[in-house]
Amino acid sequence: MSEIDVAKTNAPARGKKQKSAKPATKSKTAAAKPSRSRKKPAAINISDEQRLSMIAETAYFKAEKRGFMGGDPTEDWLAAESEVEALLSDNPAQQASA
Repeated sequence: MSEIDVAKTNAPARGKKQKSAKPATKSKTAAAKPSRSRKKPAAINISDEQRLSMIAETAYFKAEKRGFMGGDPTEDWLAAESEVEALLSDNPAQQASA
């Protein structure tokens, strides 16, 4: 077979358009799927030792943030305890206020 014969064989037939590959797109008129409701996250269960460690670390970071100057360690602890409890609870409103 000559090069001309190969070219004719690979060429599209006259009068027929060769289809180009187009990526599939979603129709704009298609109905949107209903959104799924999110389940509430369950409360996180940790040991008392882990909880106290988290509170202590949070209180330390509070004191460190102000350069360990001034402040009250008890207030740092109580604020840290509140933040950790909100983080571990399953109440999103309480988490937002902490």
